Amino acid sequence: MVAHPDLQRTAIELAQLYRAKDAVEKDFQTIKSLVELRPVRHQTDAKVRAHVTICMLALLLERTLHHKLKGKYTVEAALEALEECRLNRLAAGADGKAVYALTELAPAQSAILRELRLQQLGDQEQIVARIMPR
Repeated sequence: MVAHPDLQRTAIELAQLYRAKDAVEKDFQTIKSLVELRPVRHQTDAKVRAHVTICMLALLLERTLHHKLKGKYTVEAALEALEECRLNRLAAGADGKAVYALTELAPAQSAILRELRLQQLGDQEQIVARIMPR
């Protein structure tokens, strides 16, 4: 194995470094496919750092969902099923406050929320009671 002369590592350590690089590339491939990022060209270091941070948060979310779903659903299938869940602002009530309603959950959506231990996100009363209208 050949490496930079200043890098004093054994062949095994160099192979491990190479494999670690491959894992990072696979993570970015996951980020790009899951979040469906298009090429973004940033002009400042702060924007690049912010973009990478958001990508890493997306990867953390993907891994957390994968862990919590325990193979019963794929992350992609779960996100696709939950995509139609909405909090709807219907109108202003008689007191001038907004009236909110959740979309009714399909059984598959409820099952995914149960698996994630987030059933409260499908509970109309809990959600509406916690909303702070703007």
